[in-house]
Amino acid sequence: MRIWRWDVRSAGGRAPTGPRVHLIDLSGTVCDETICLVTEGDILTVHDSQHLSVTNAHGLIPHSTEQLGAANPVVVAARVRALVAGRDRVKVVRREVWSAKEFRSLSTRRGPHHVDRTISAACQPPTPDRPVAGRGAVSAMKHVPLATHGIYHETADSLPVRRTCRDRLEHWHVPHALHRFDTSLGVTTVLSAGTSTGRPPVVLLPGADLNAATSLATVCALRGQHRVLVPDIPGEPGLSSSRRPHRYRHQLPVYGHWLDELLPQLCGEPVILVGHSLGAGIALASTPSERVAKLVLLNPAAIVTMRRTGELTWLRAKWRLNPTLEHSEQLLSYLMSPRFIPDLSLVSWYSMVADHCFPGRPPHRLPARTVHRWSGSPVVVATGEHDRLVPPQLLRPRVRSLLGVDIHTLPRVGHLALREAPAAVAELITTAPDNQEETA
Repeated sequence: MRIWRWDVRSAGGRAPTGPRVHLIDLSGTVCDETICLVTEGDILTVHDSQHLSVTNAHGLIPHSTEQLGAANPVVVAARVRALVAGRDRVKVVRREVWSAKEFRSLSTRRGPHHVDRTISAACQPPTPDRPVAGRGAVSAMKHVPLATHGIYHETADSLPVRRTCRDRLEHWHVPHALHRFDTSLGVTTVLSAGTSTGRPPVVLLPGADLNAATSLATVCALRGQHRVLVPDIPGEPGLSSSRRPHRYRHQLPVYGHWLDELLPQLCGEPVILVGHSLGAGIALASTPSERVAKLVLLNPAAIVTMRRTGELTWLRAKWRLNPTLEHSEQLLSYLMSPRFIPDLSLVSWYSMVADHCFPGRPPHRLPARTVHRWSGSPVVVATGEHDRLVPPQLLRPRVRSLLGVDIHTLPRVGHLALREAPAAVAELITTAPDNQEETA
């Protein structure tokens, strides 16, 4: 979203004045004492040194309305310290901004250039020959809290996601329980199923955009031989906190610390730690200890850089901008094996995620020394034969050099092994730790 601005230098060092212009200070909401960050969590705060993002503008609404009080001006001049640029600027922010859904809908129908022109025109001060531009009072603005670093477009968007998870678990025929634990990333909800059988419990970390309610097939395959614990990862759609780590570059280390906090609370005995995609990267970022009897990595992110193709970028763009069932199925067909047809429940889940949540980003590749810490532990690494994001030929050399094991190639499986081959995943988990021969 473009914000109309006045540069202090071009205005002769003077801020804009007038009976309907009120200056407020938003410095503390944009920058800290040392630097202005381009991203906060999964939110892009600025497009460049002169333009705030639409999400960041939403986050500034409650701070600006507090300072405005009862003035309710048509135009608000917000003085923001631009510490990165090394000078002060004065920016004029429109008294109302679009929500993420409205902005996406408008830009889809008329194009981004029309949106830029509309917003820029609306930010102009009123004149006698041009009346006030706007669509409501400040009190009617929608509020997306920036400080929580949540994943949802609006606060109410969490309700359908959580309700869907609850409904799926309530209609699940397997006896289970939900537990909540306090962590540094907020409340973490954990699904518990199965009973103790003398074997180590399994802690399963789902991948991005997935959770316990979307991984029930794998839990069913495991519960007869293990007690299964499935945390909903904070910052992913589910029943846990919606807060993601603040800085994308440090995402996996923060998640690793979260897992170090969570494991001692889950149970007092050693566990089999299973991570899928993003969950595998989180498992690798955690600290190796005697609490982990075995580490199983499925379609692992963060060992290598996940492969991004032009086709995937195009499919994700369509899915994000227009989250229909058709576009969700096209994206899932790319992620899965060509022989696997995604079921309607998964397709509808992906449509809901795109409609209500901000997209996540593939995690960075972890440093070699971080991955190598696990070389002394029993480790099993597996990926799908048709995995386009983490193909076997890309994964195998780095796994051999850093972990000293061969990879298992799951036949006729893509990137979503938990959904495509729950029985094969269960067999990998229950096999002896020293069984590291590659499966064709």
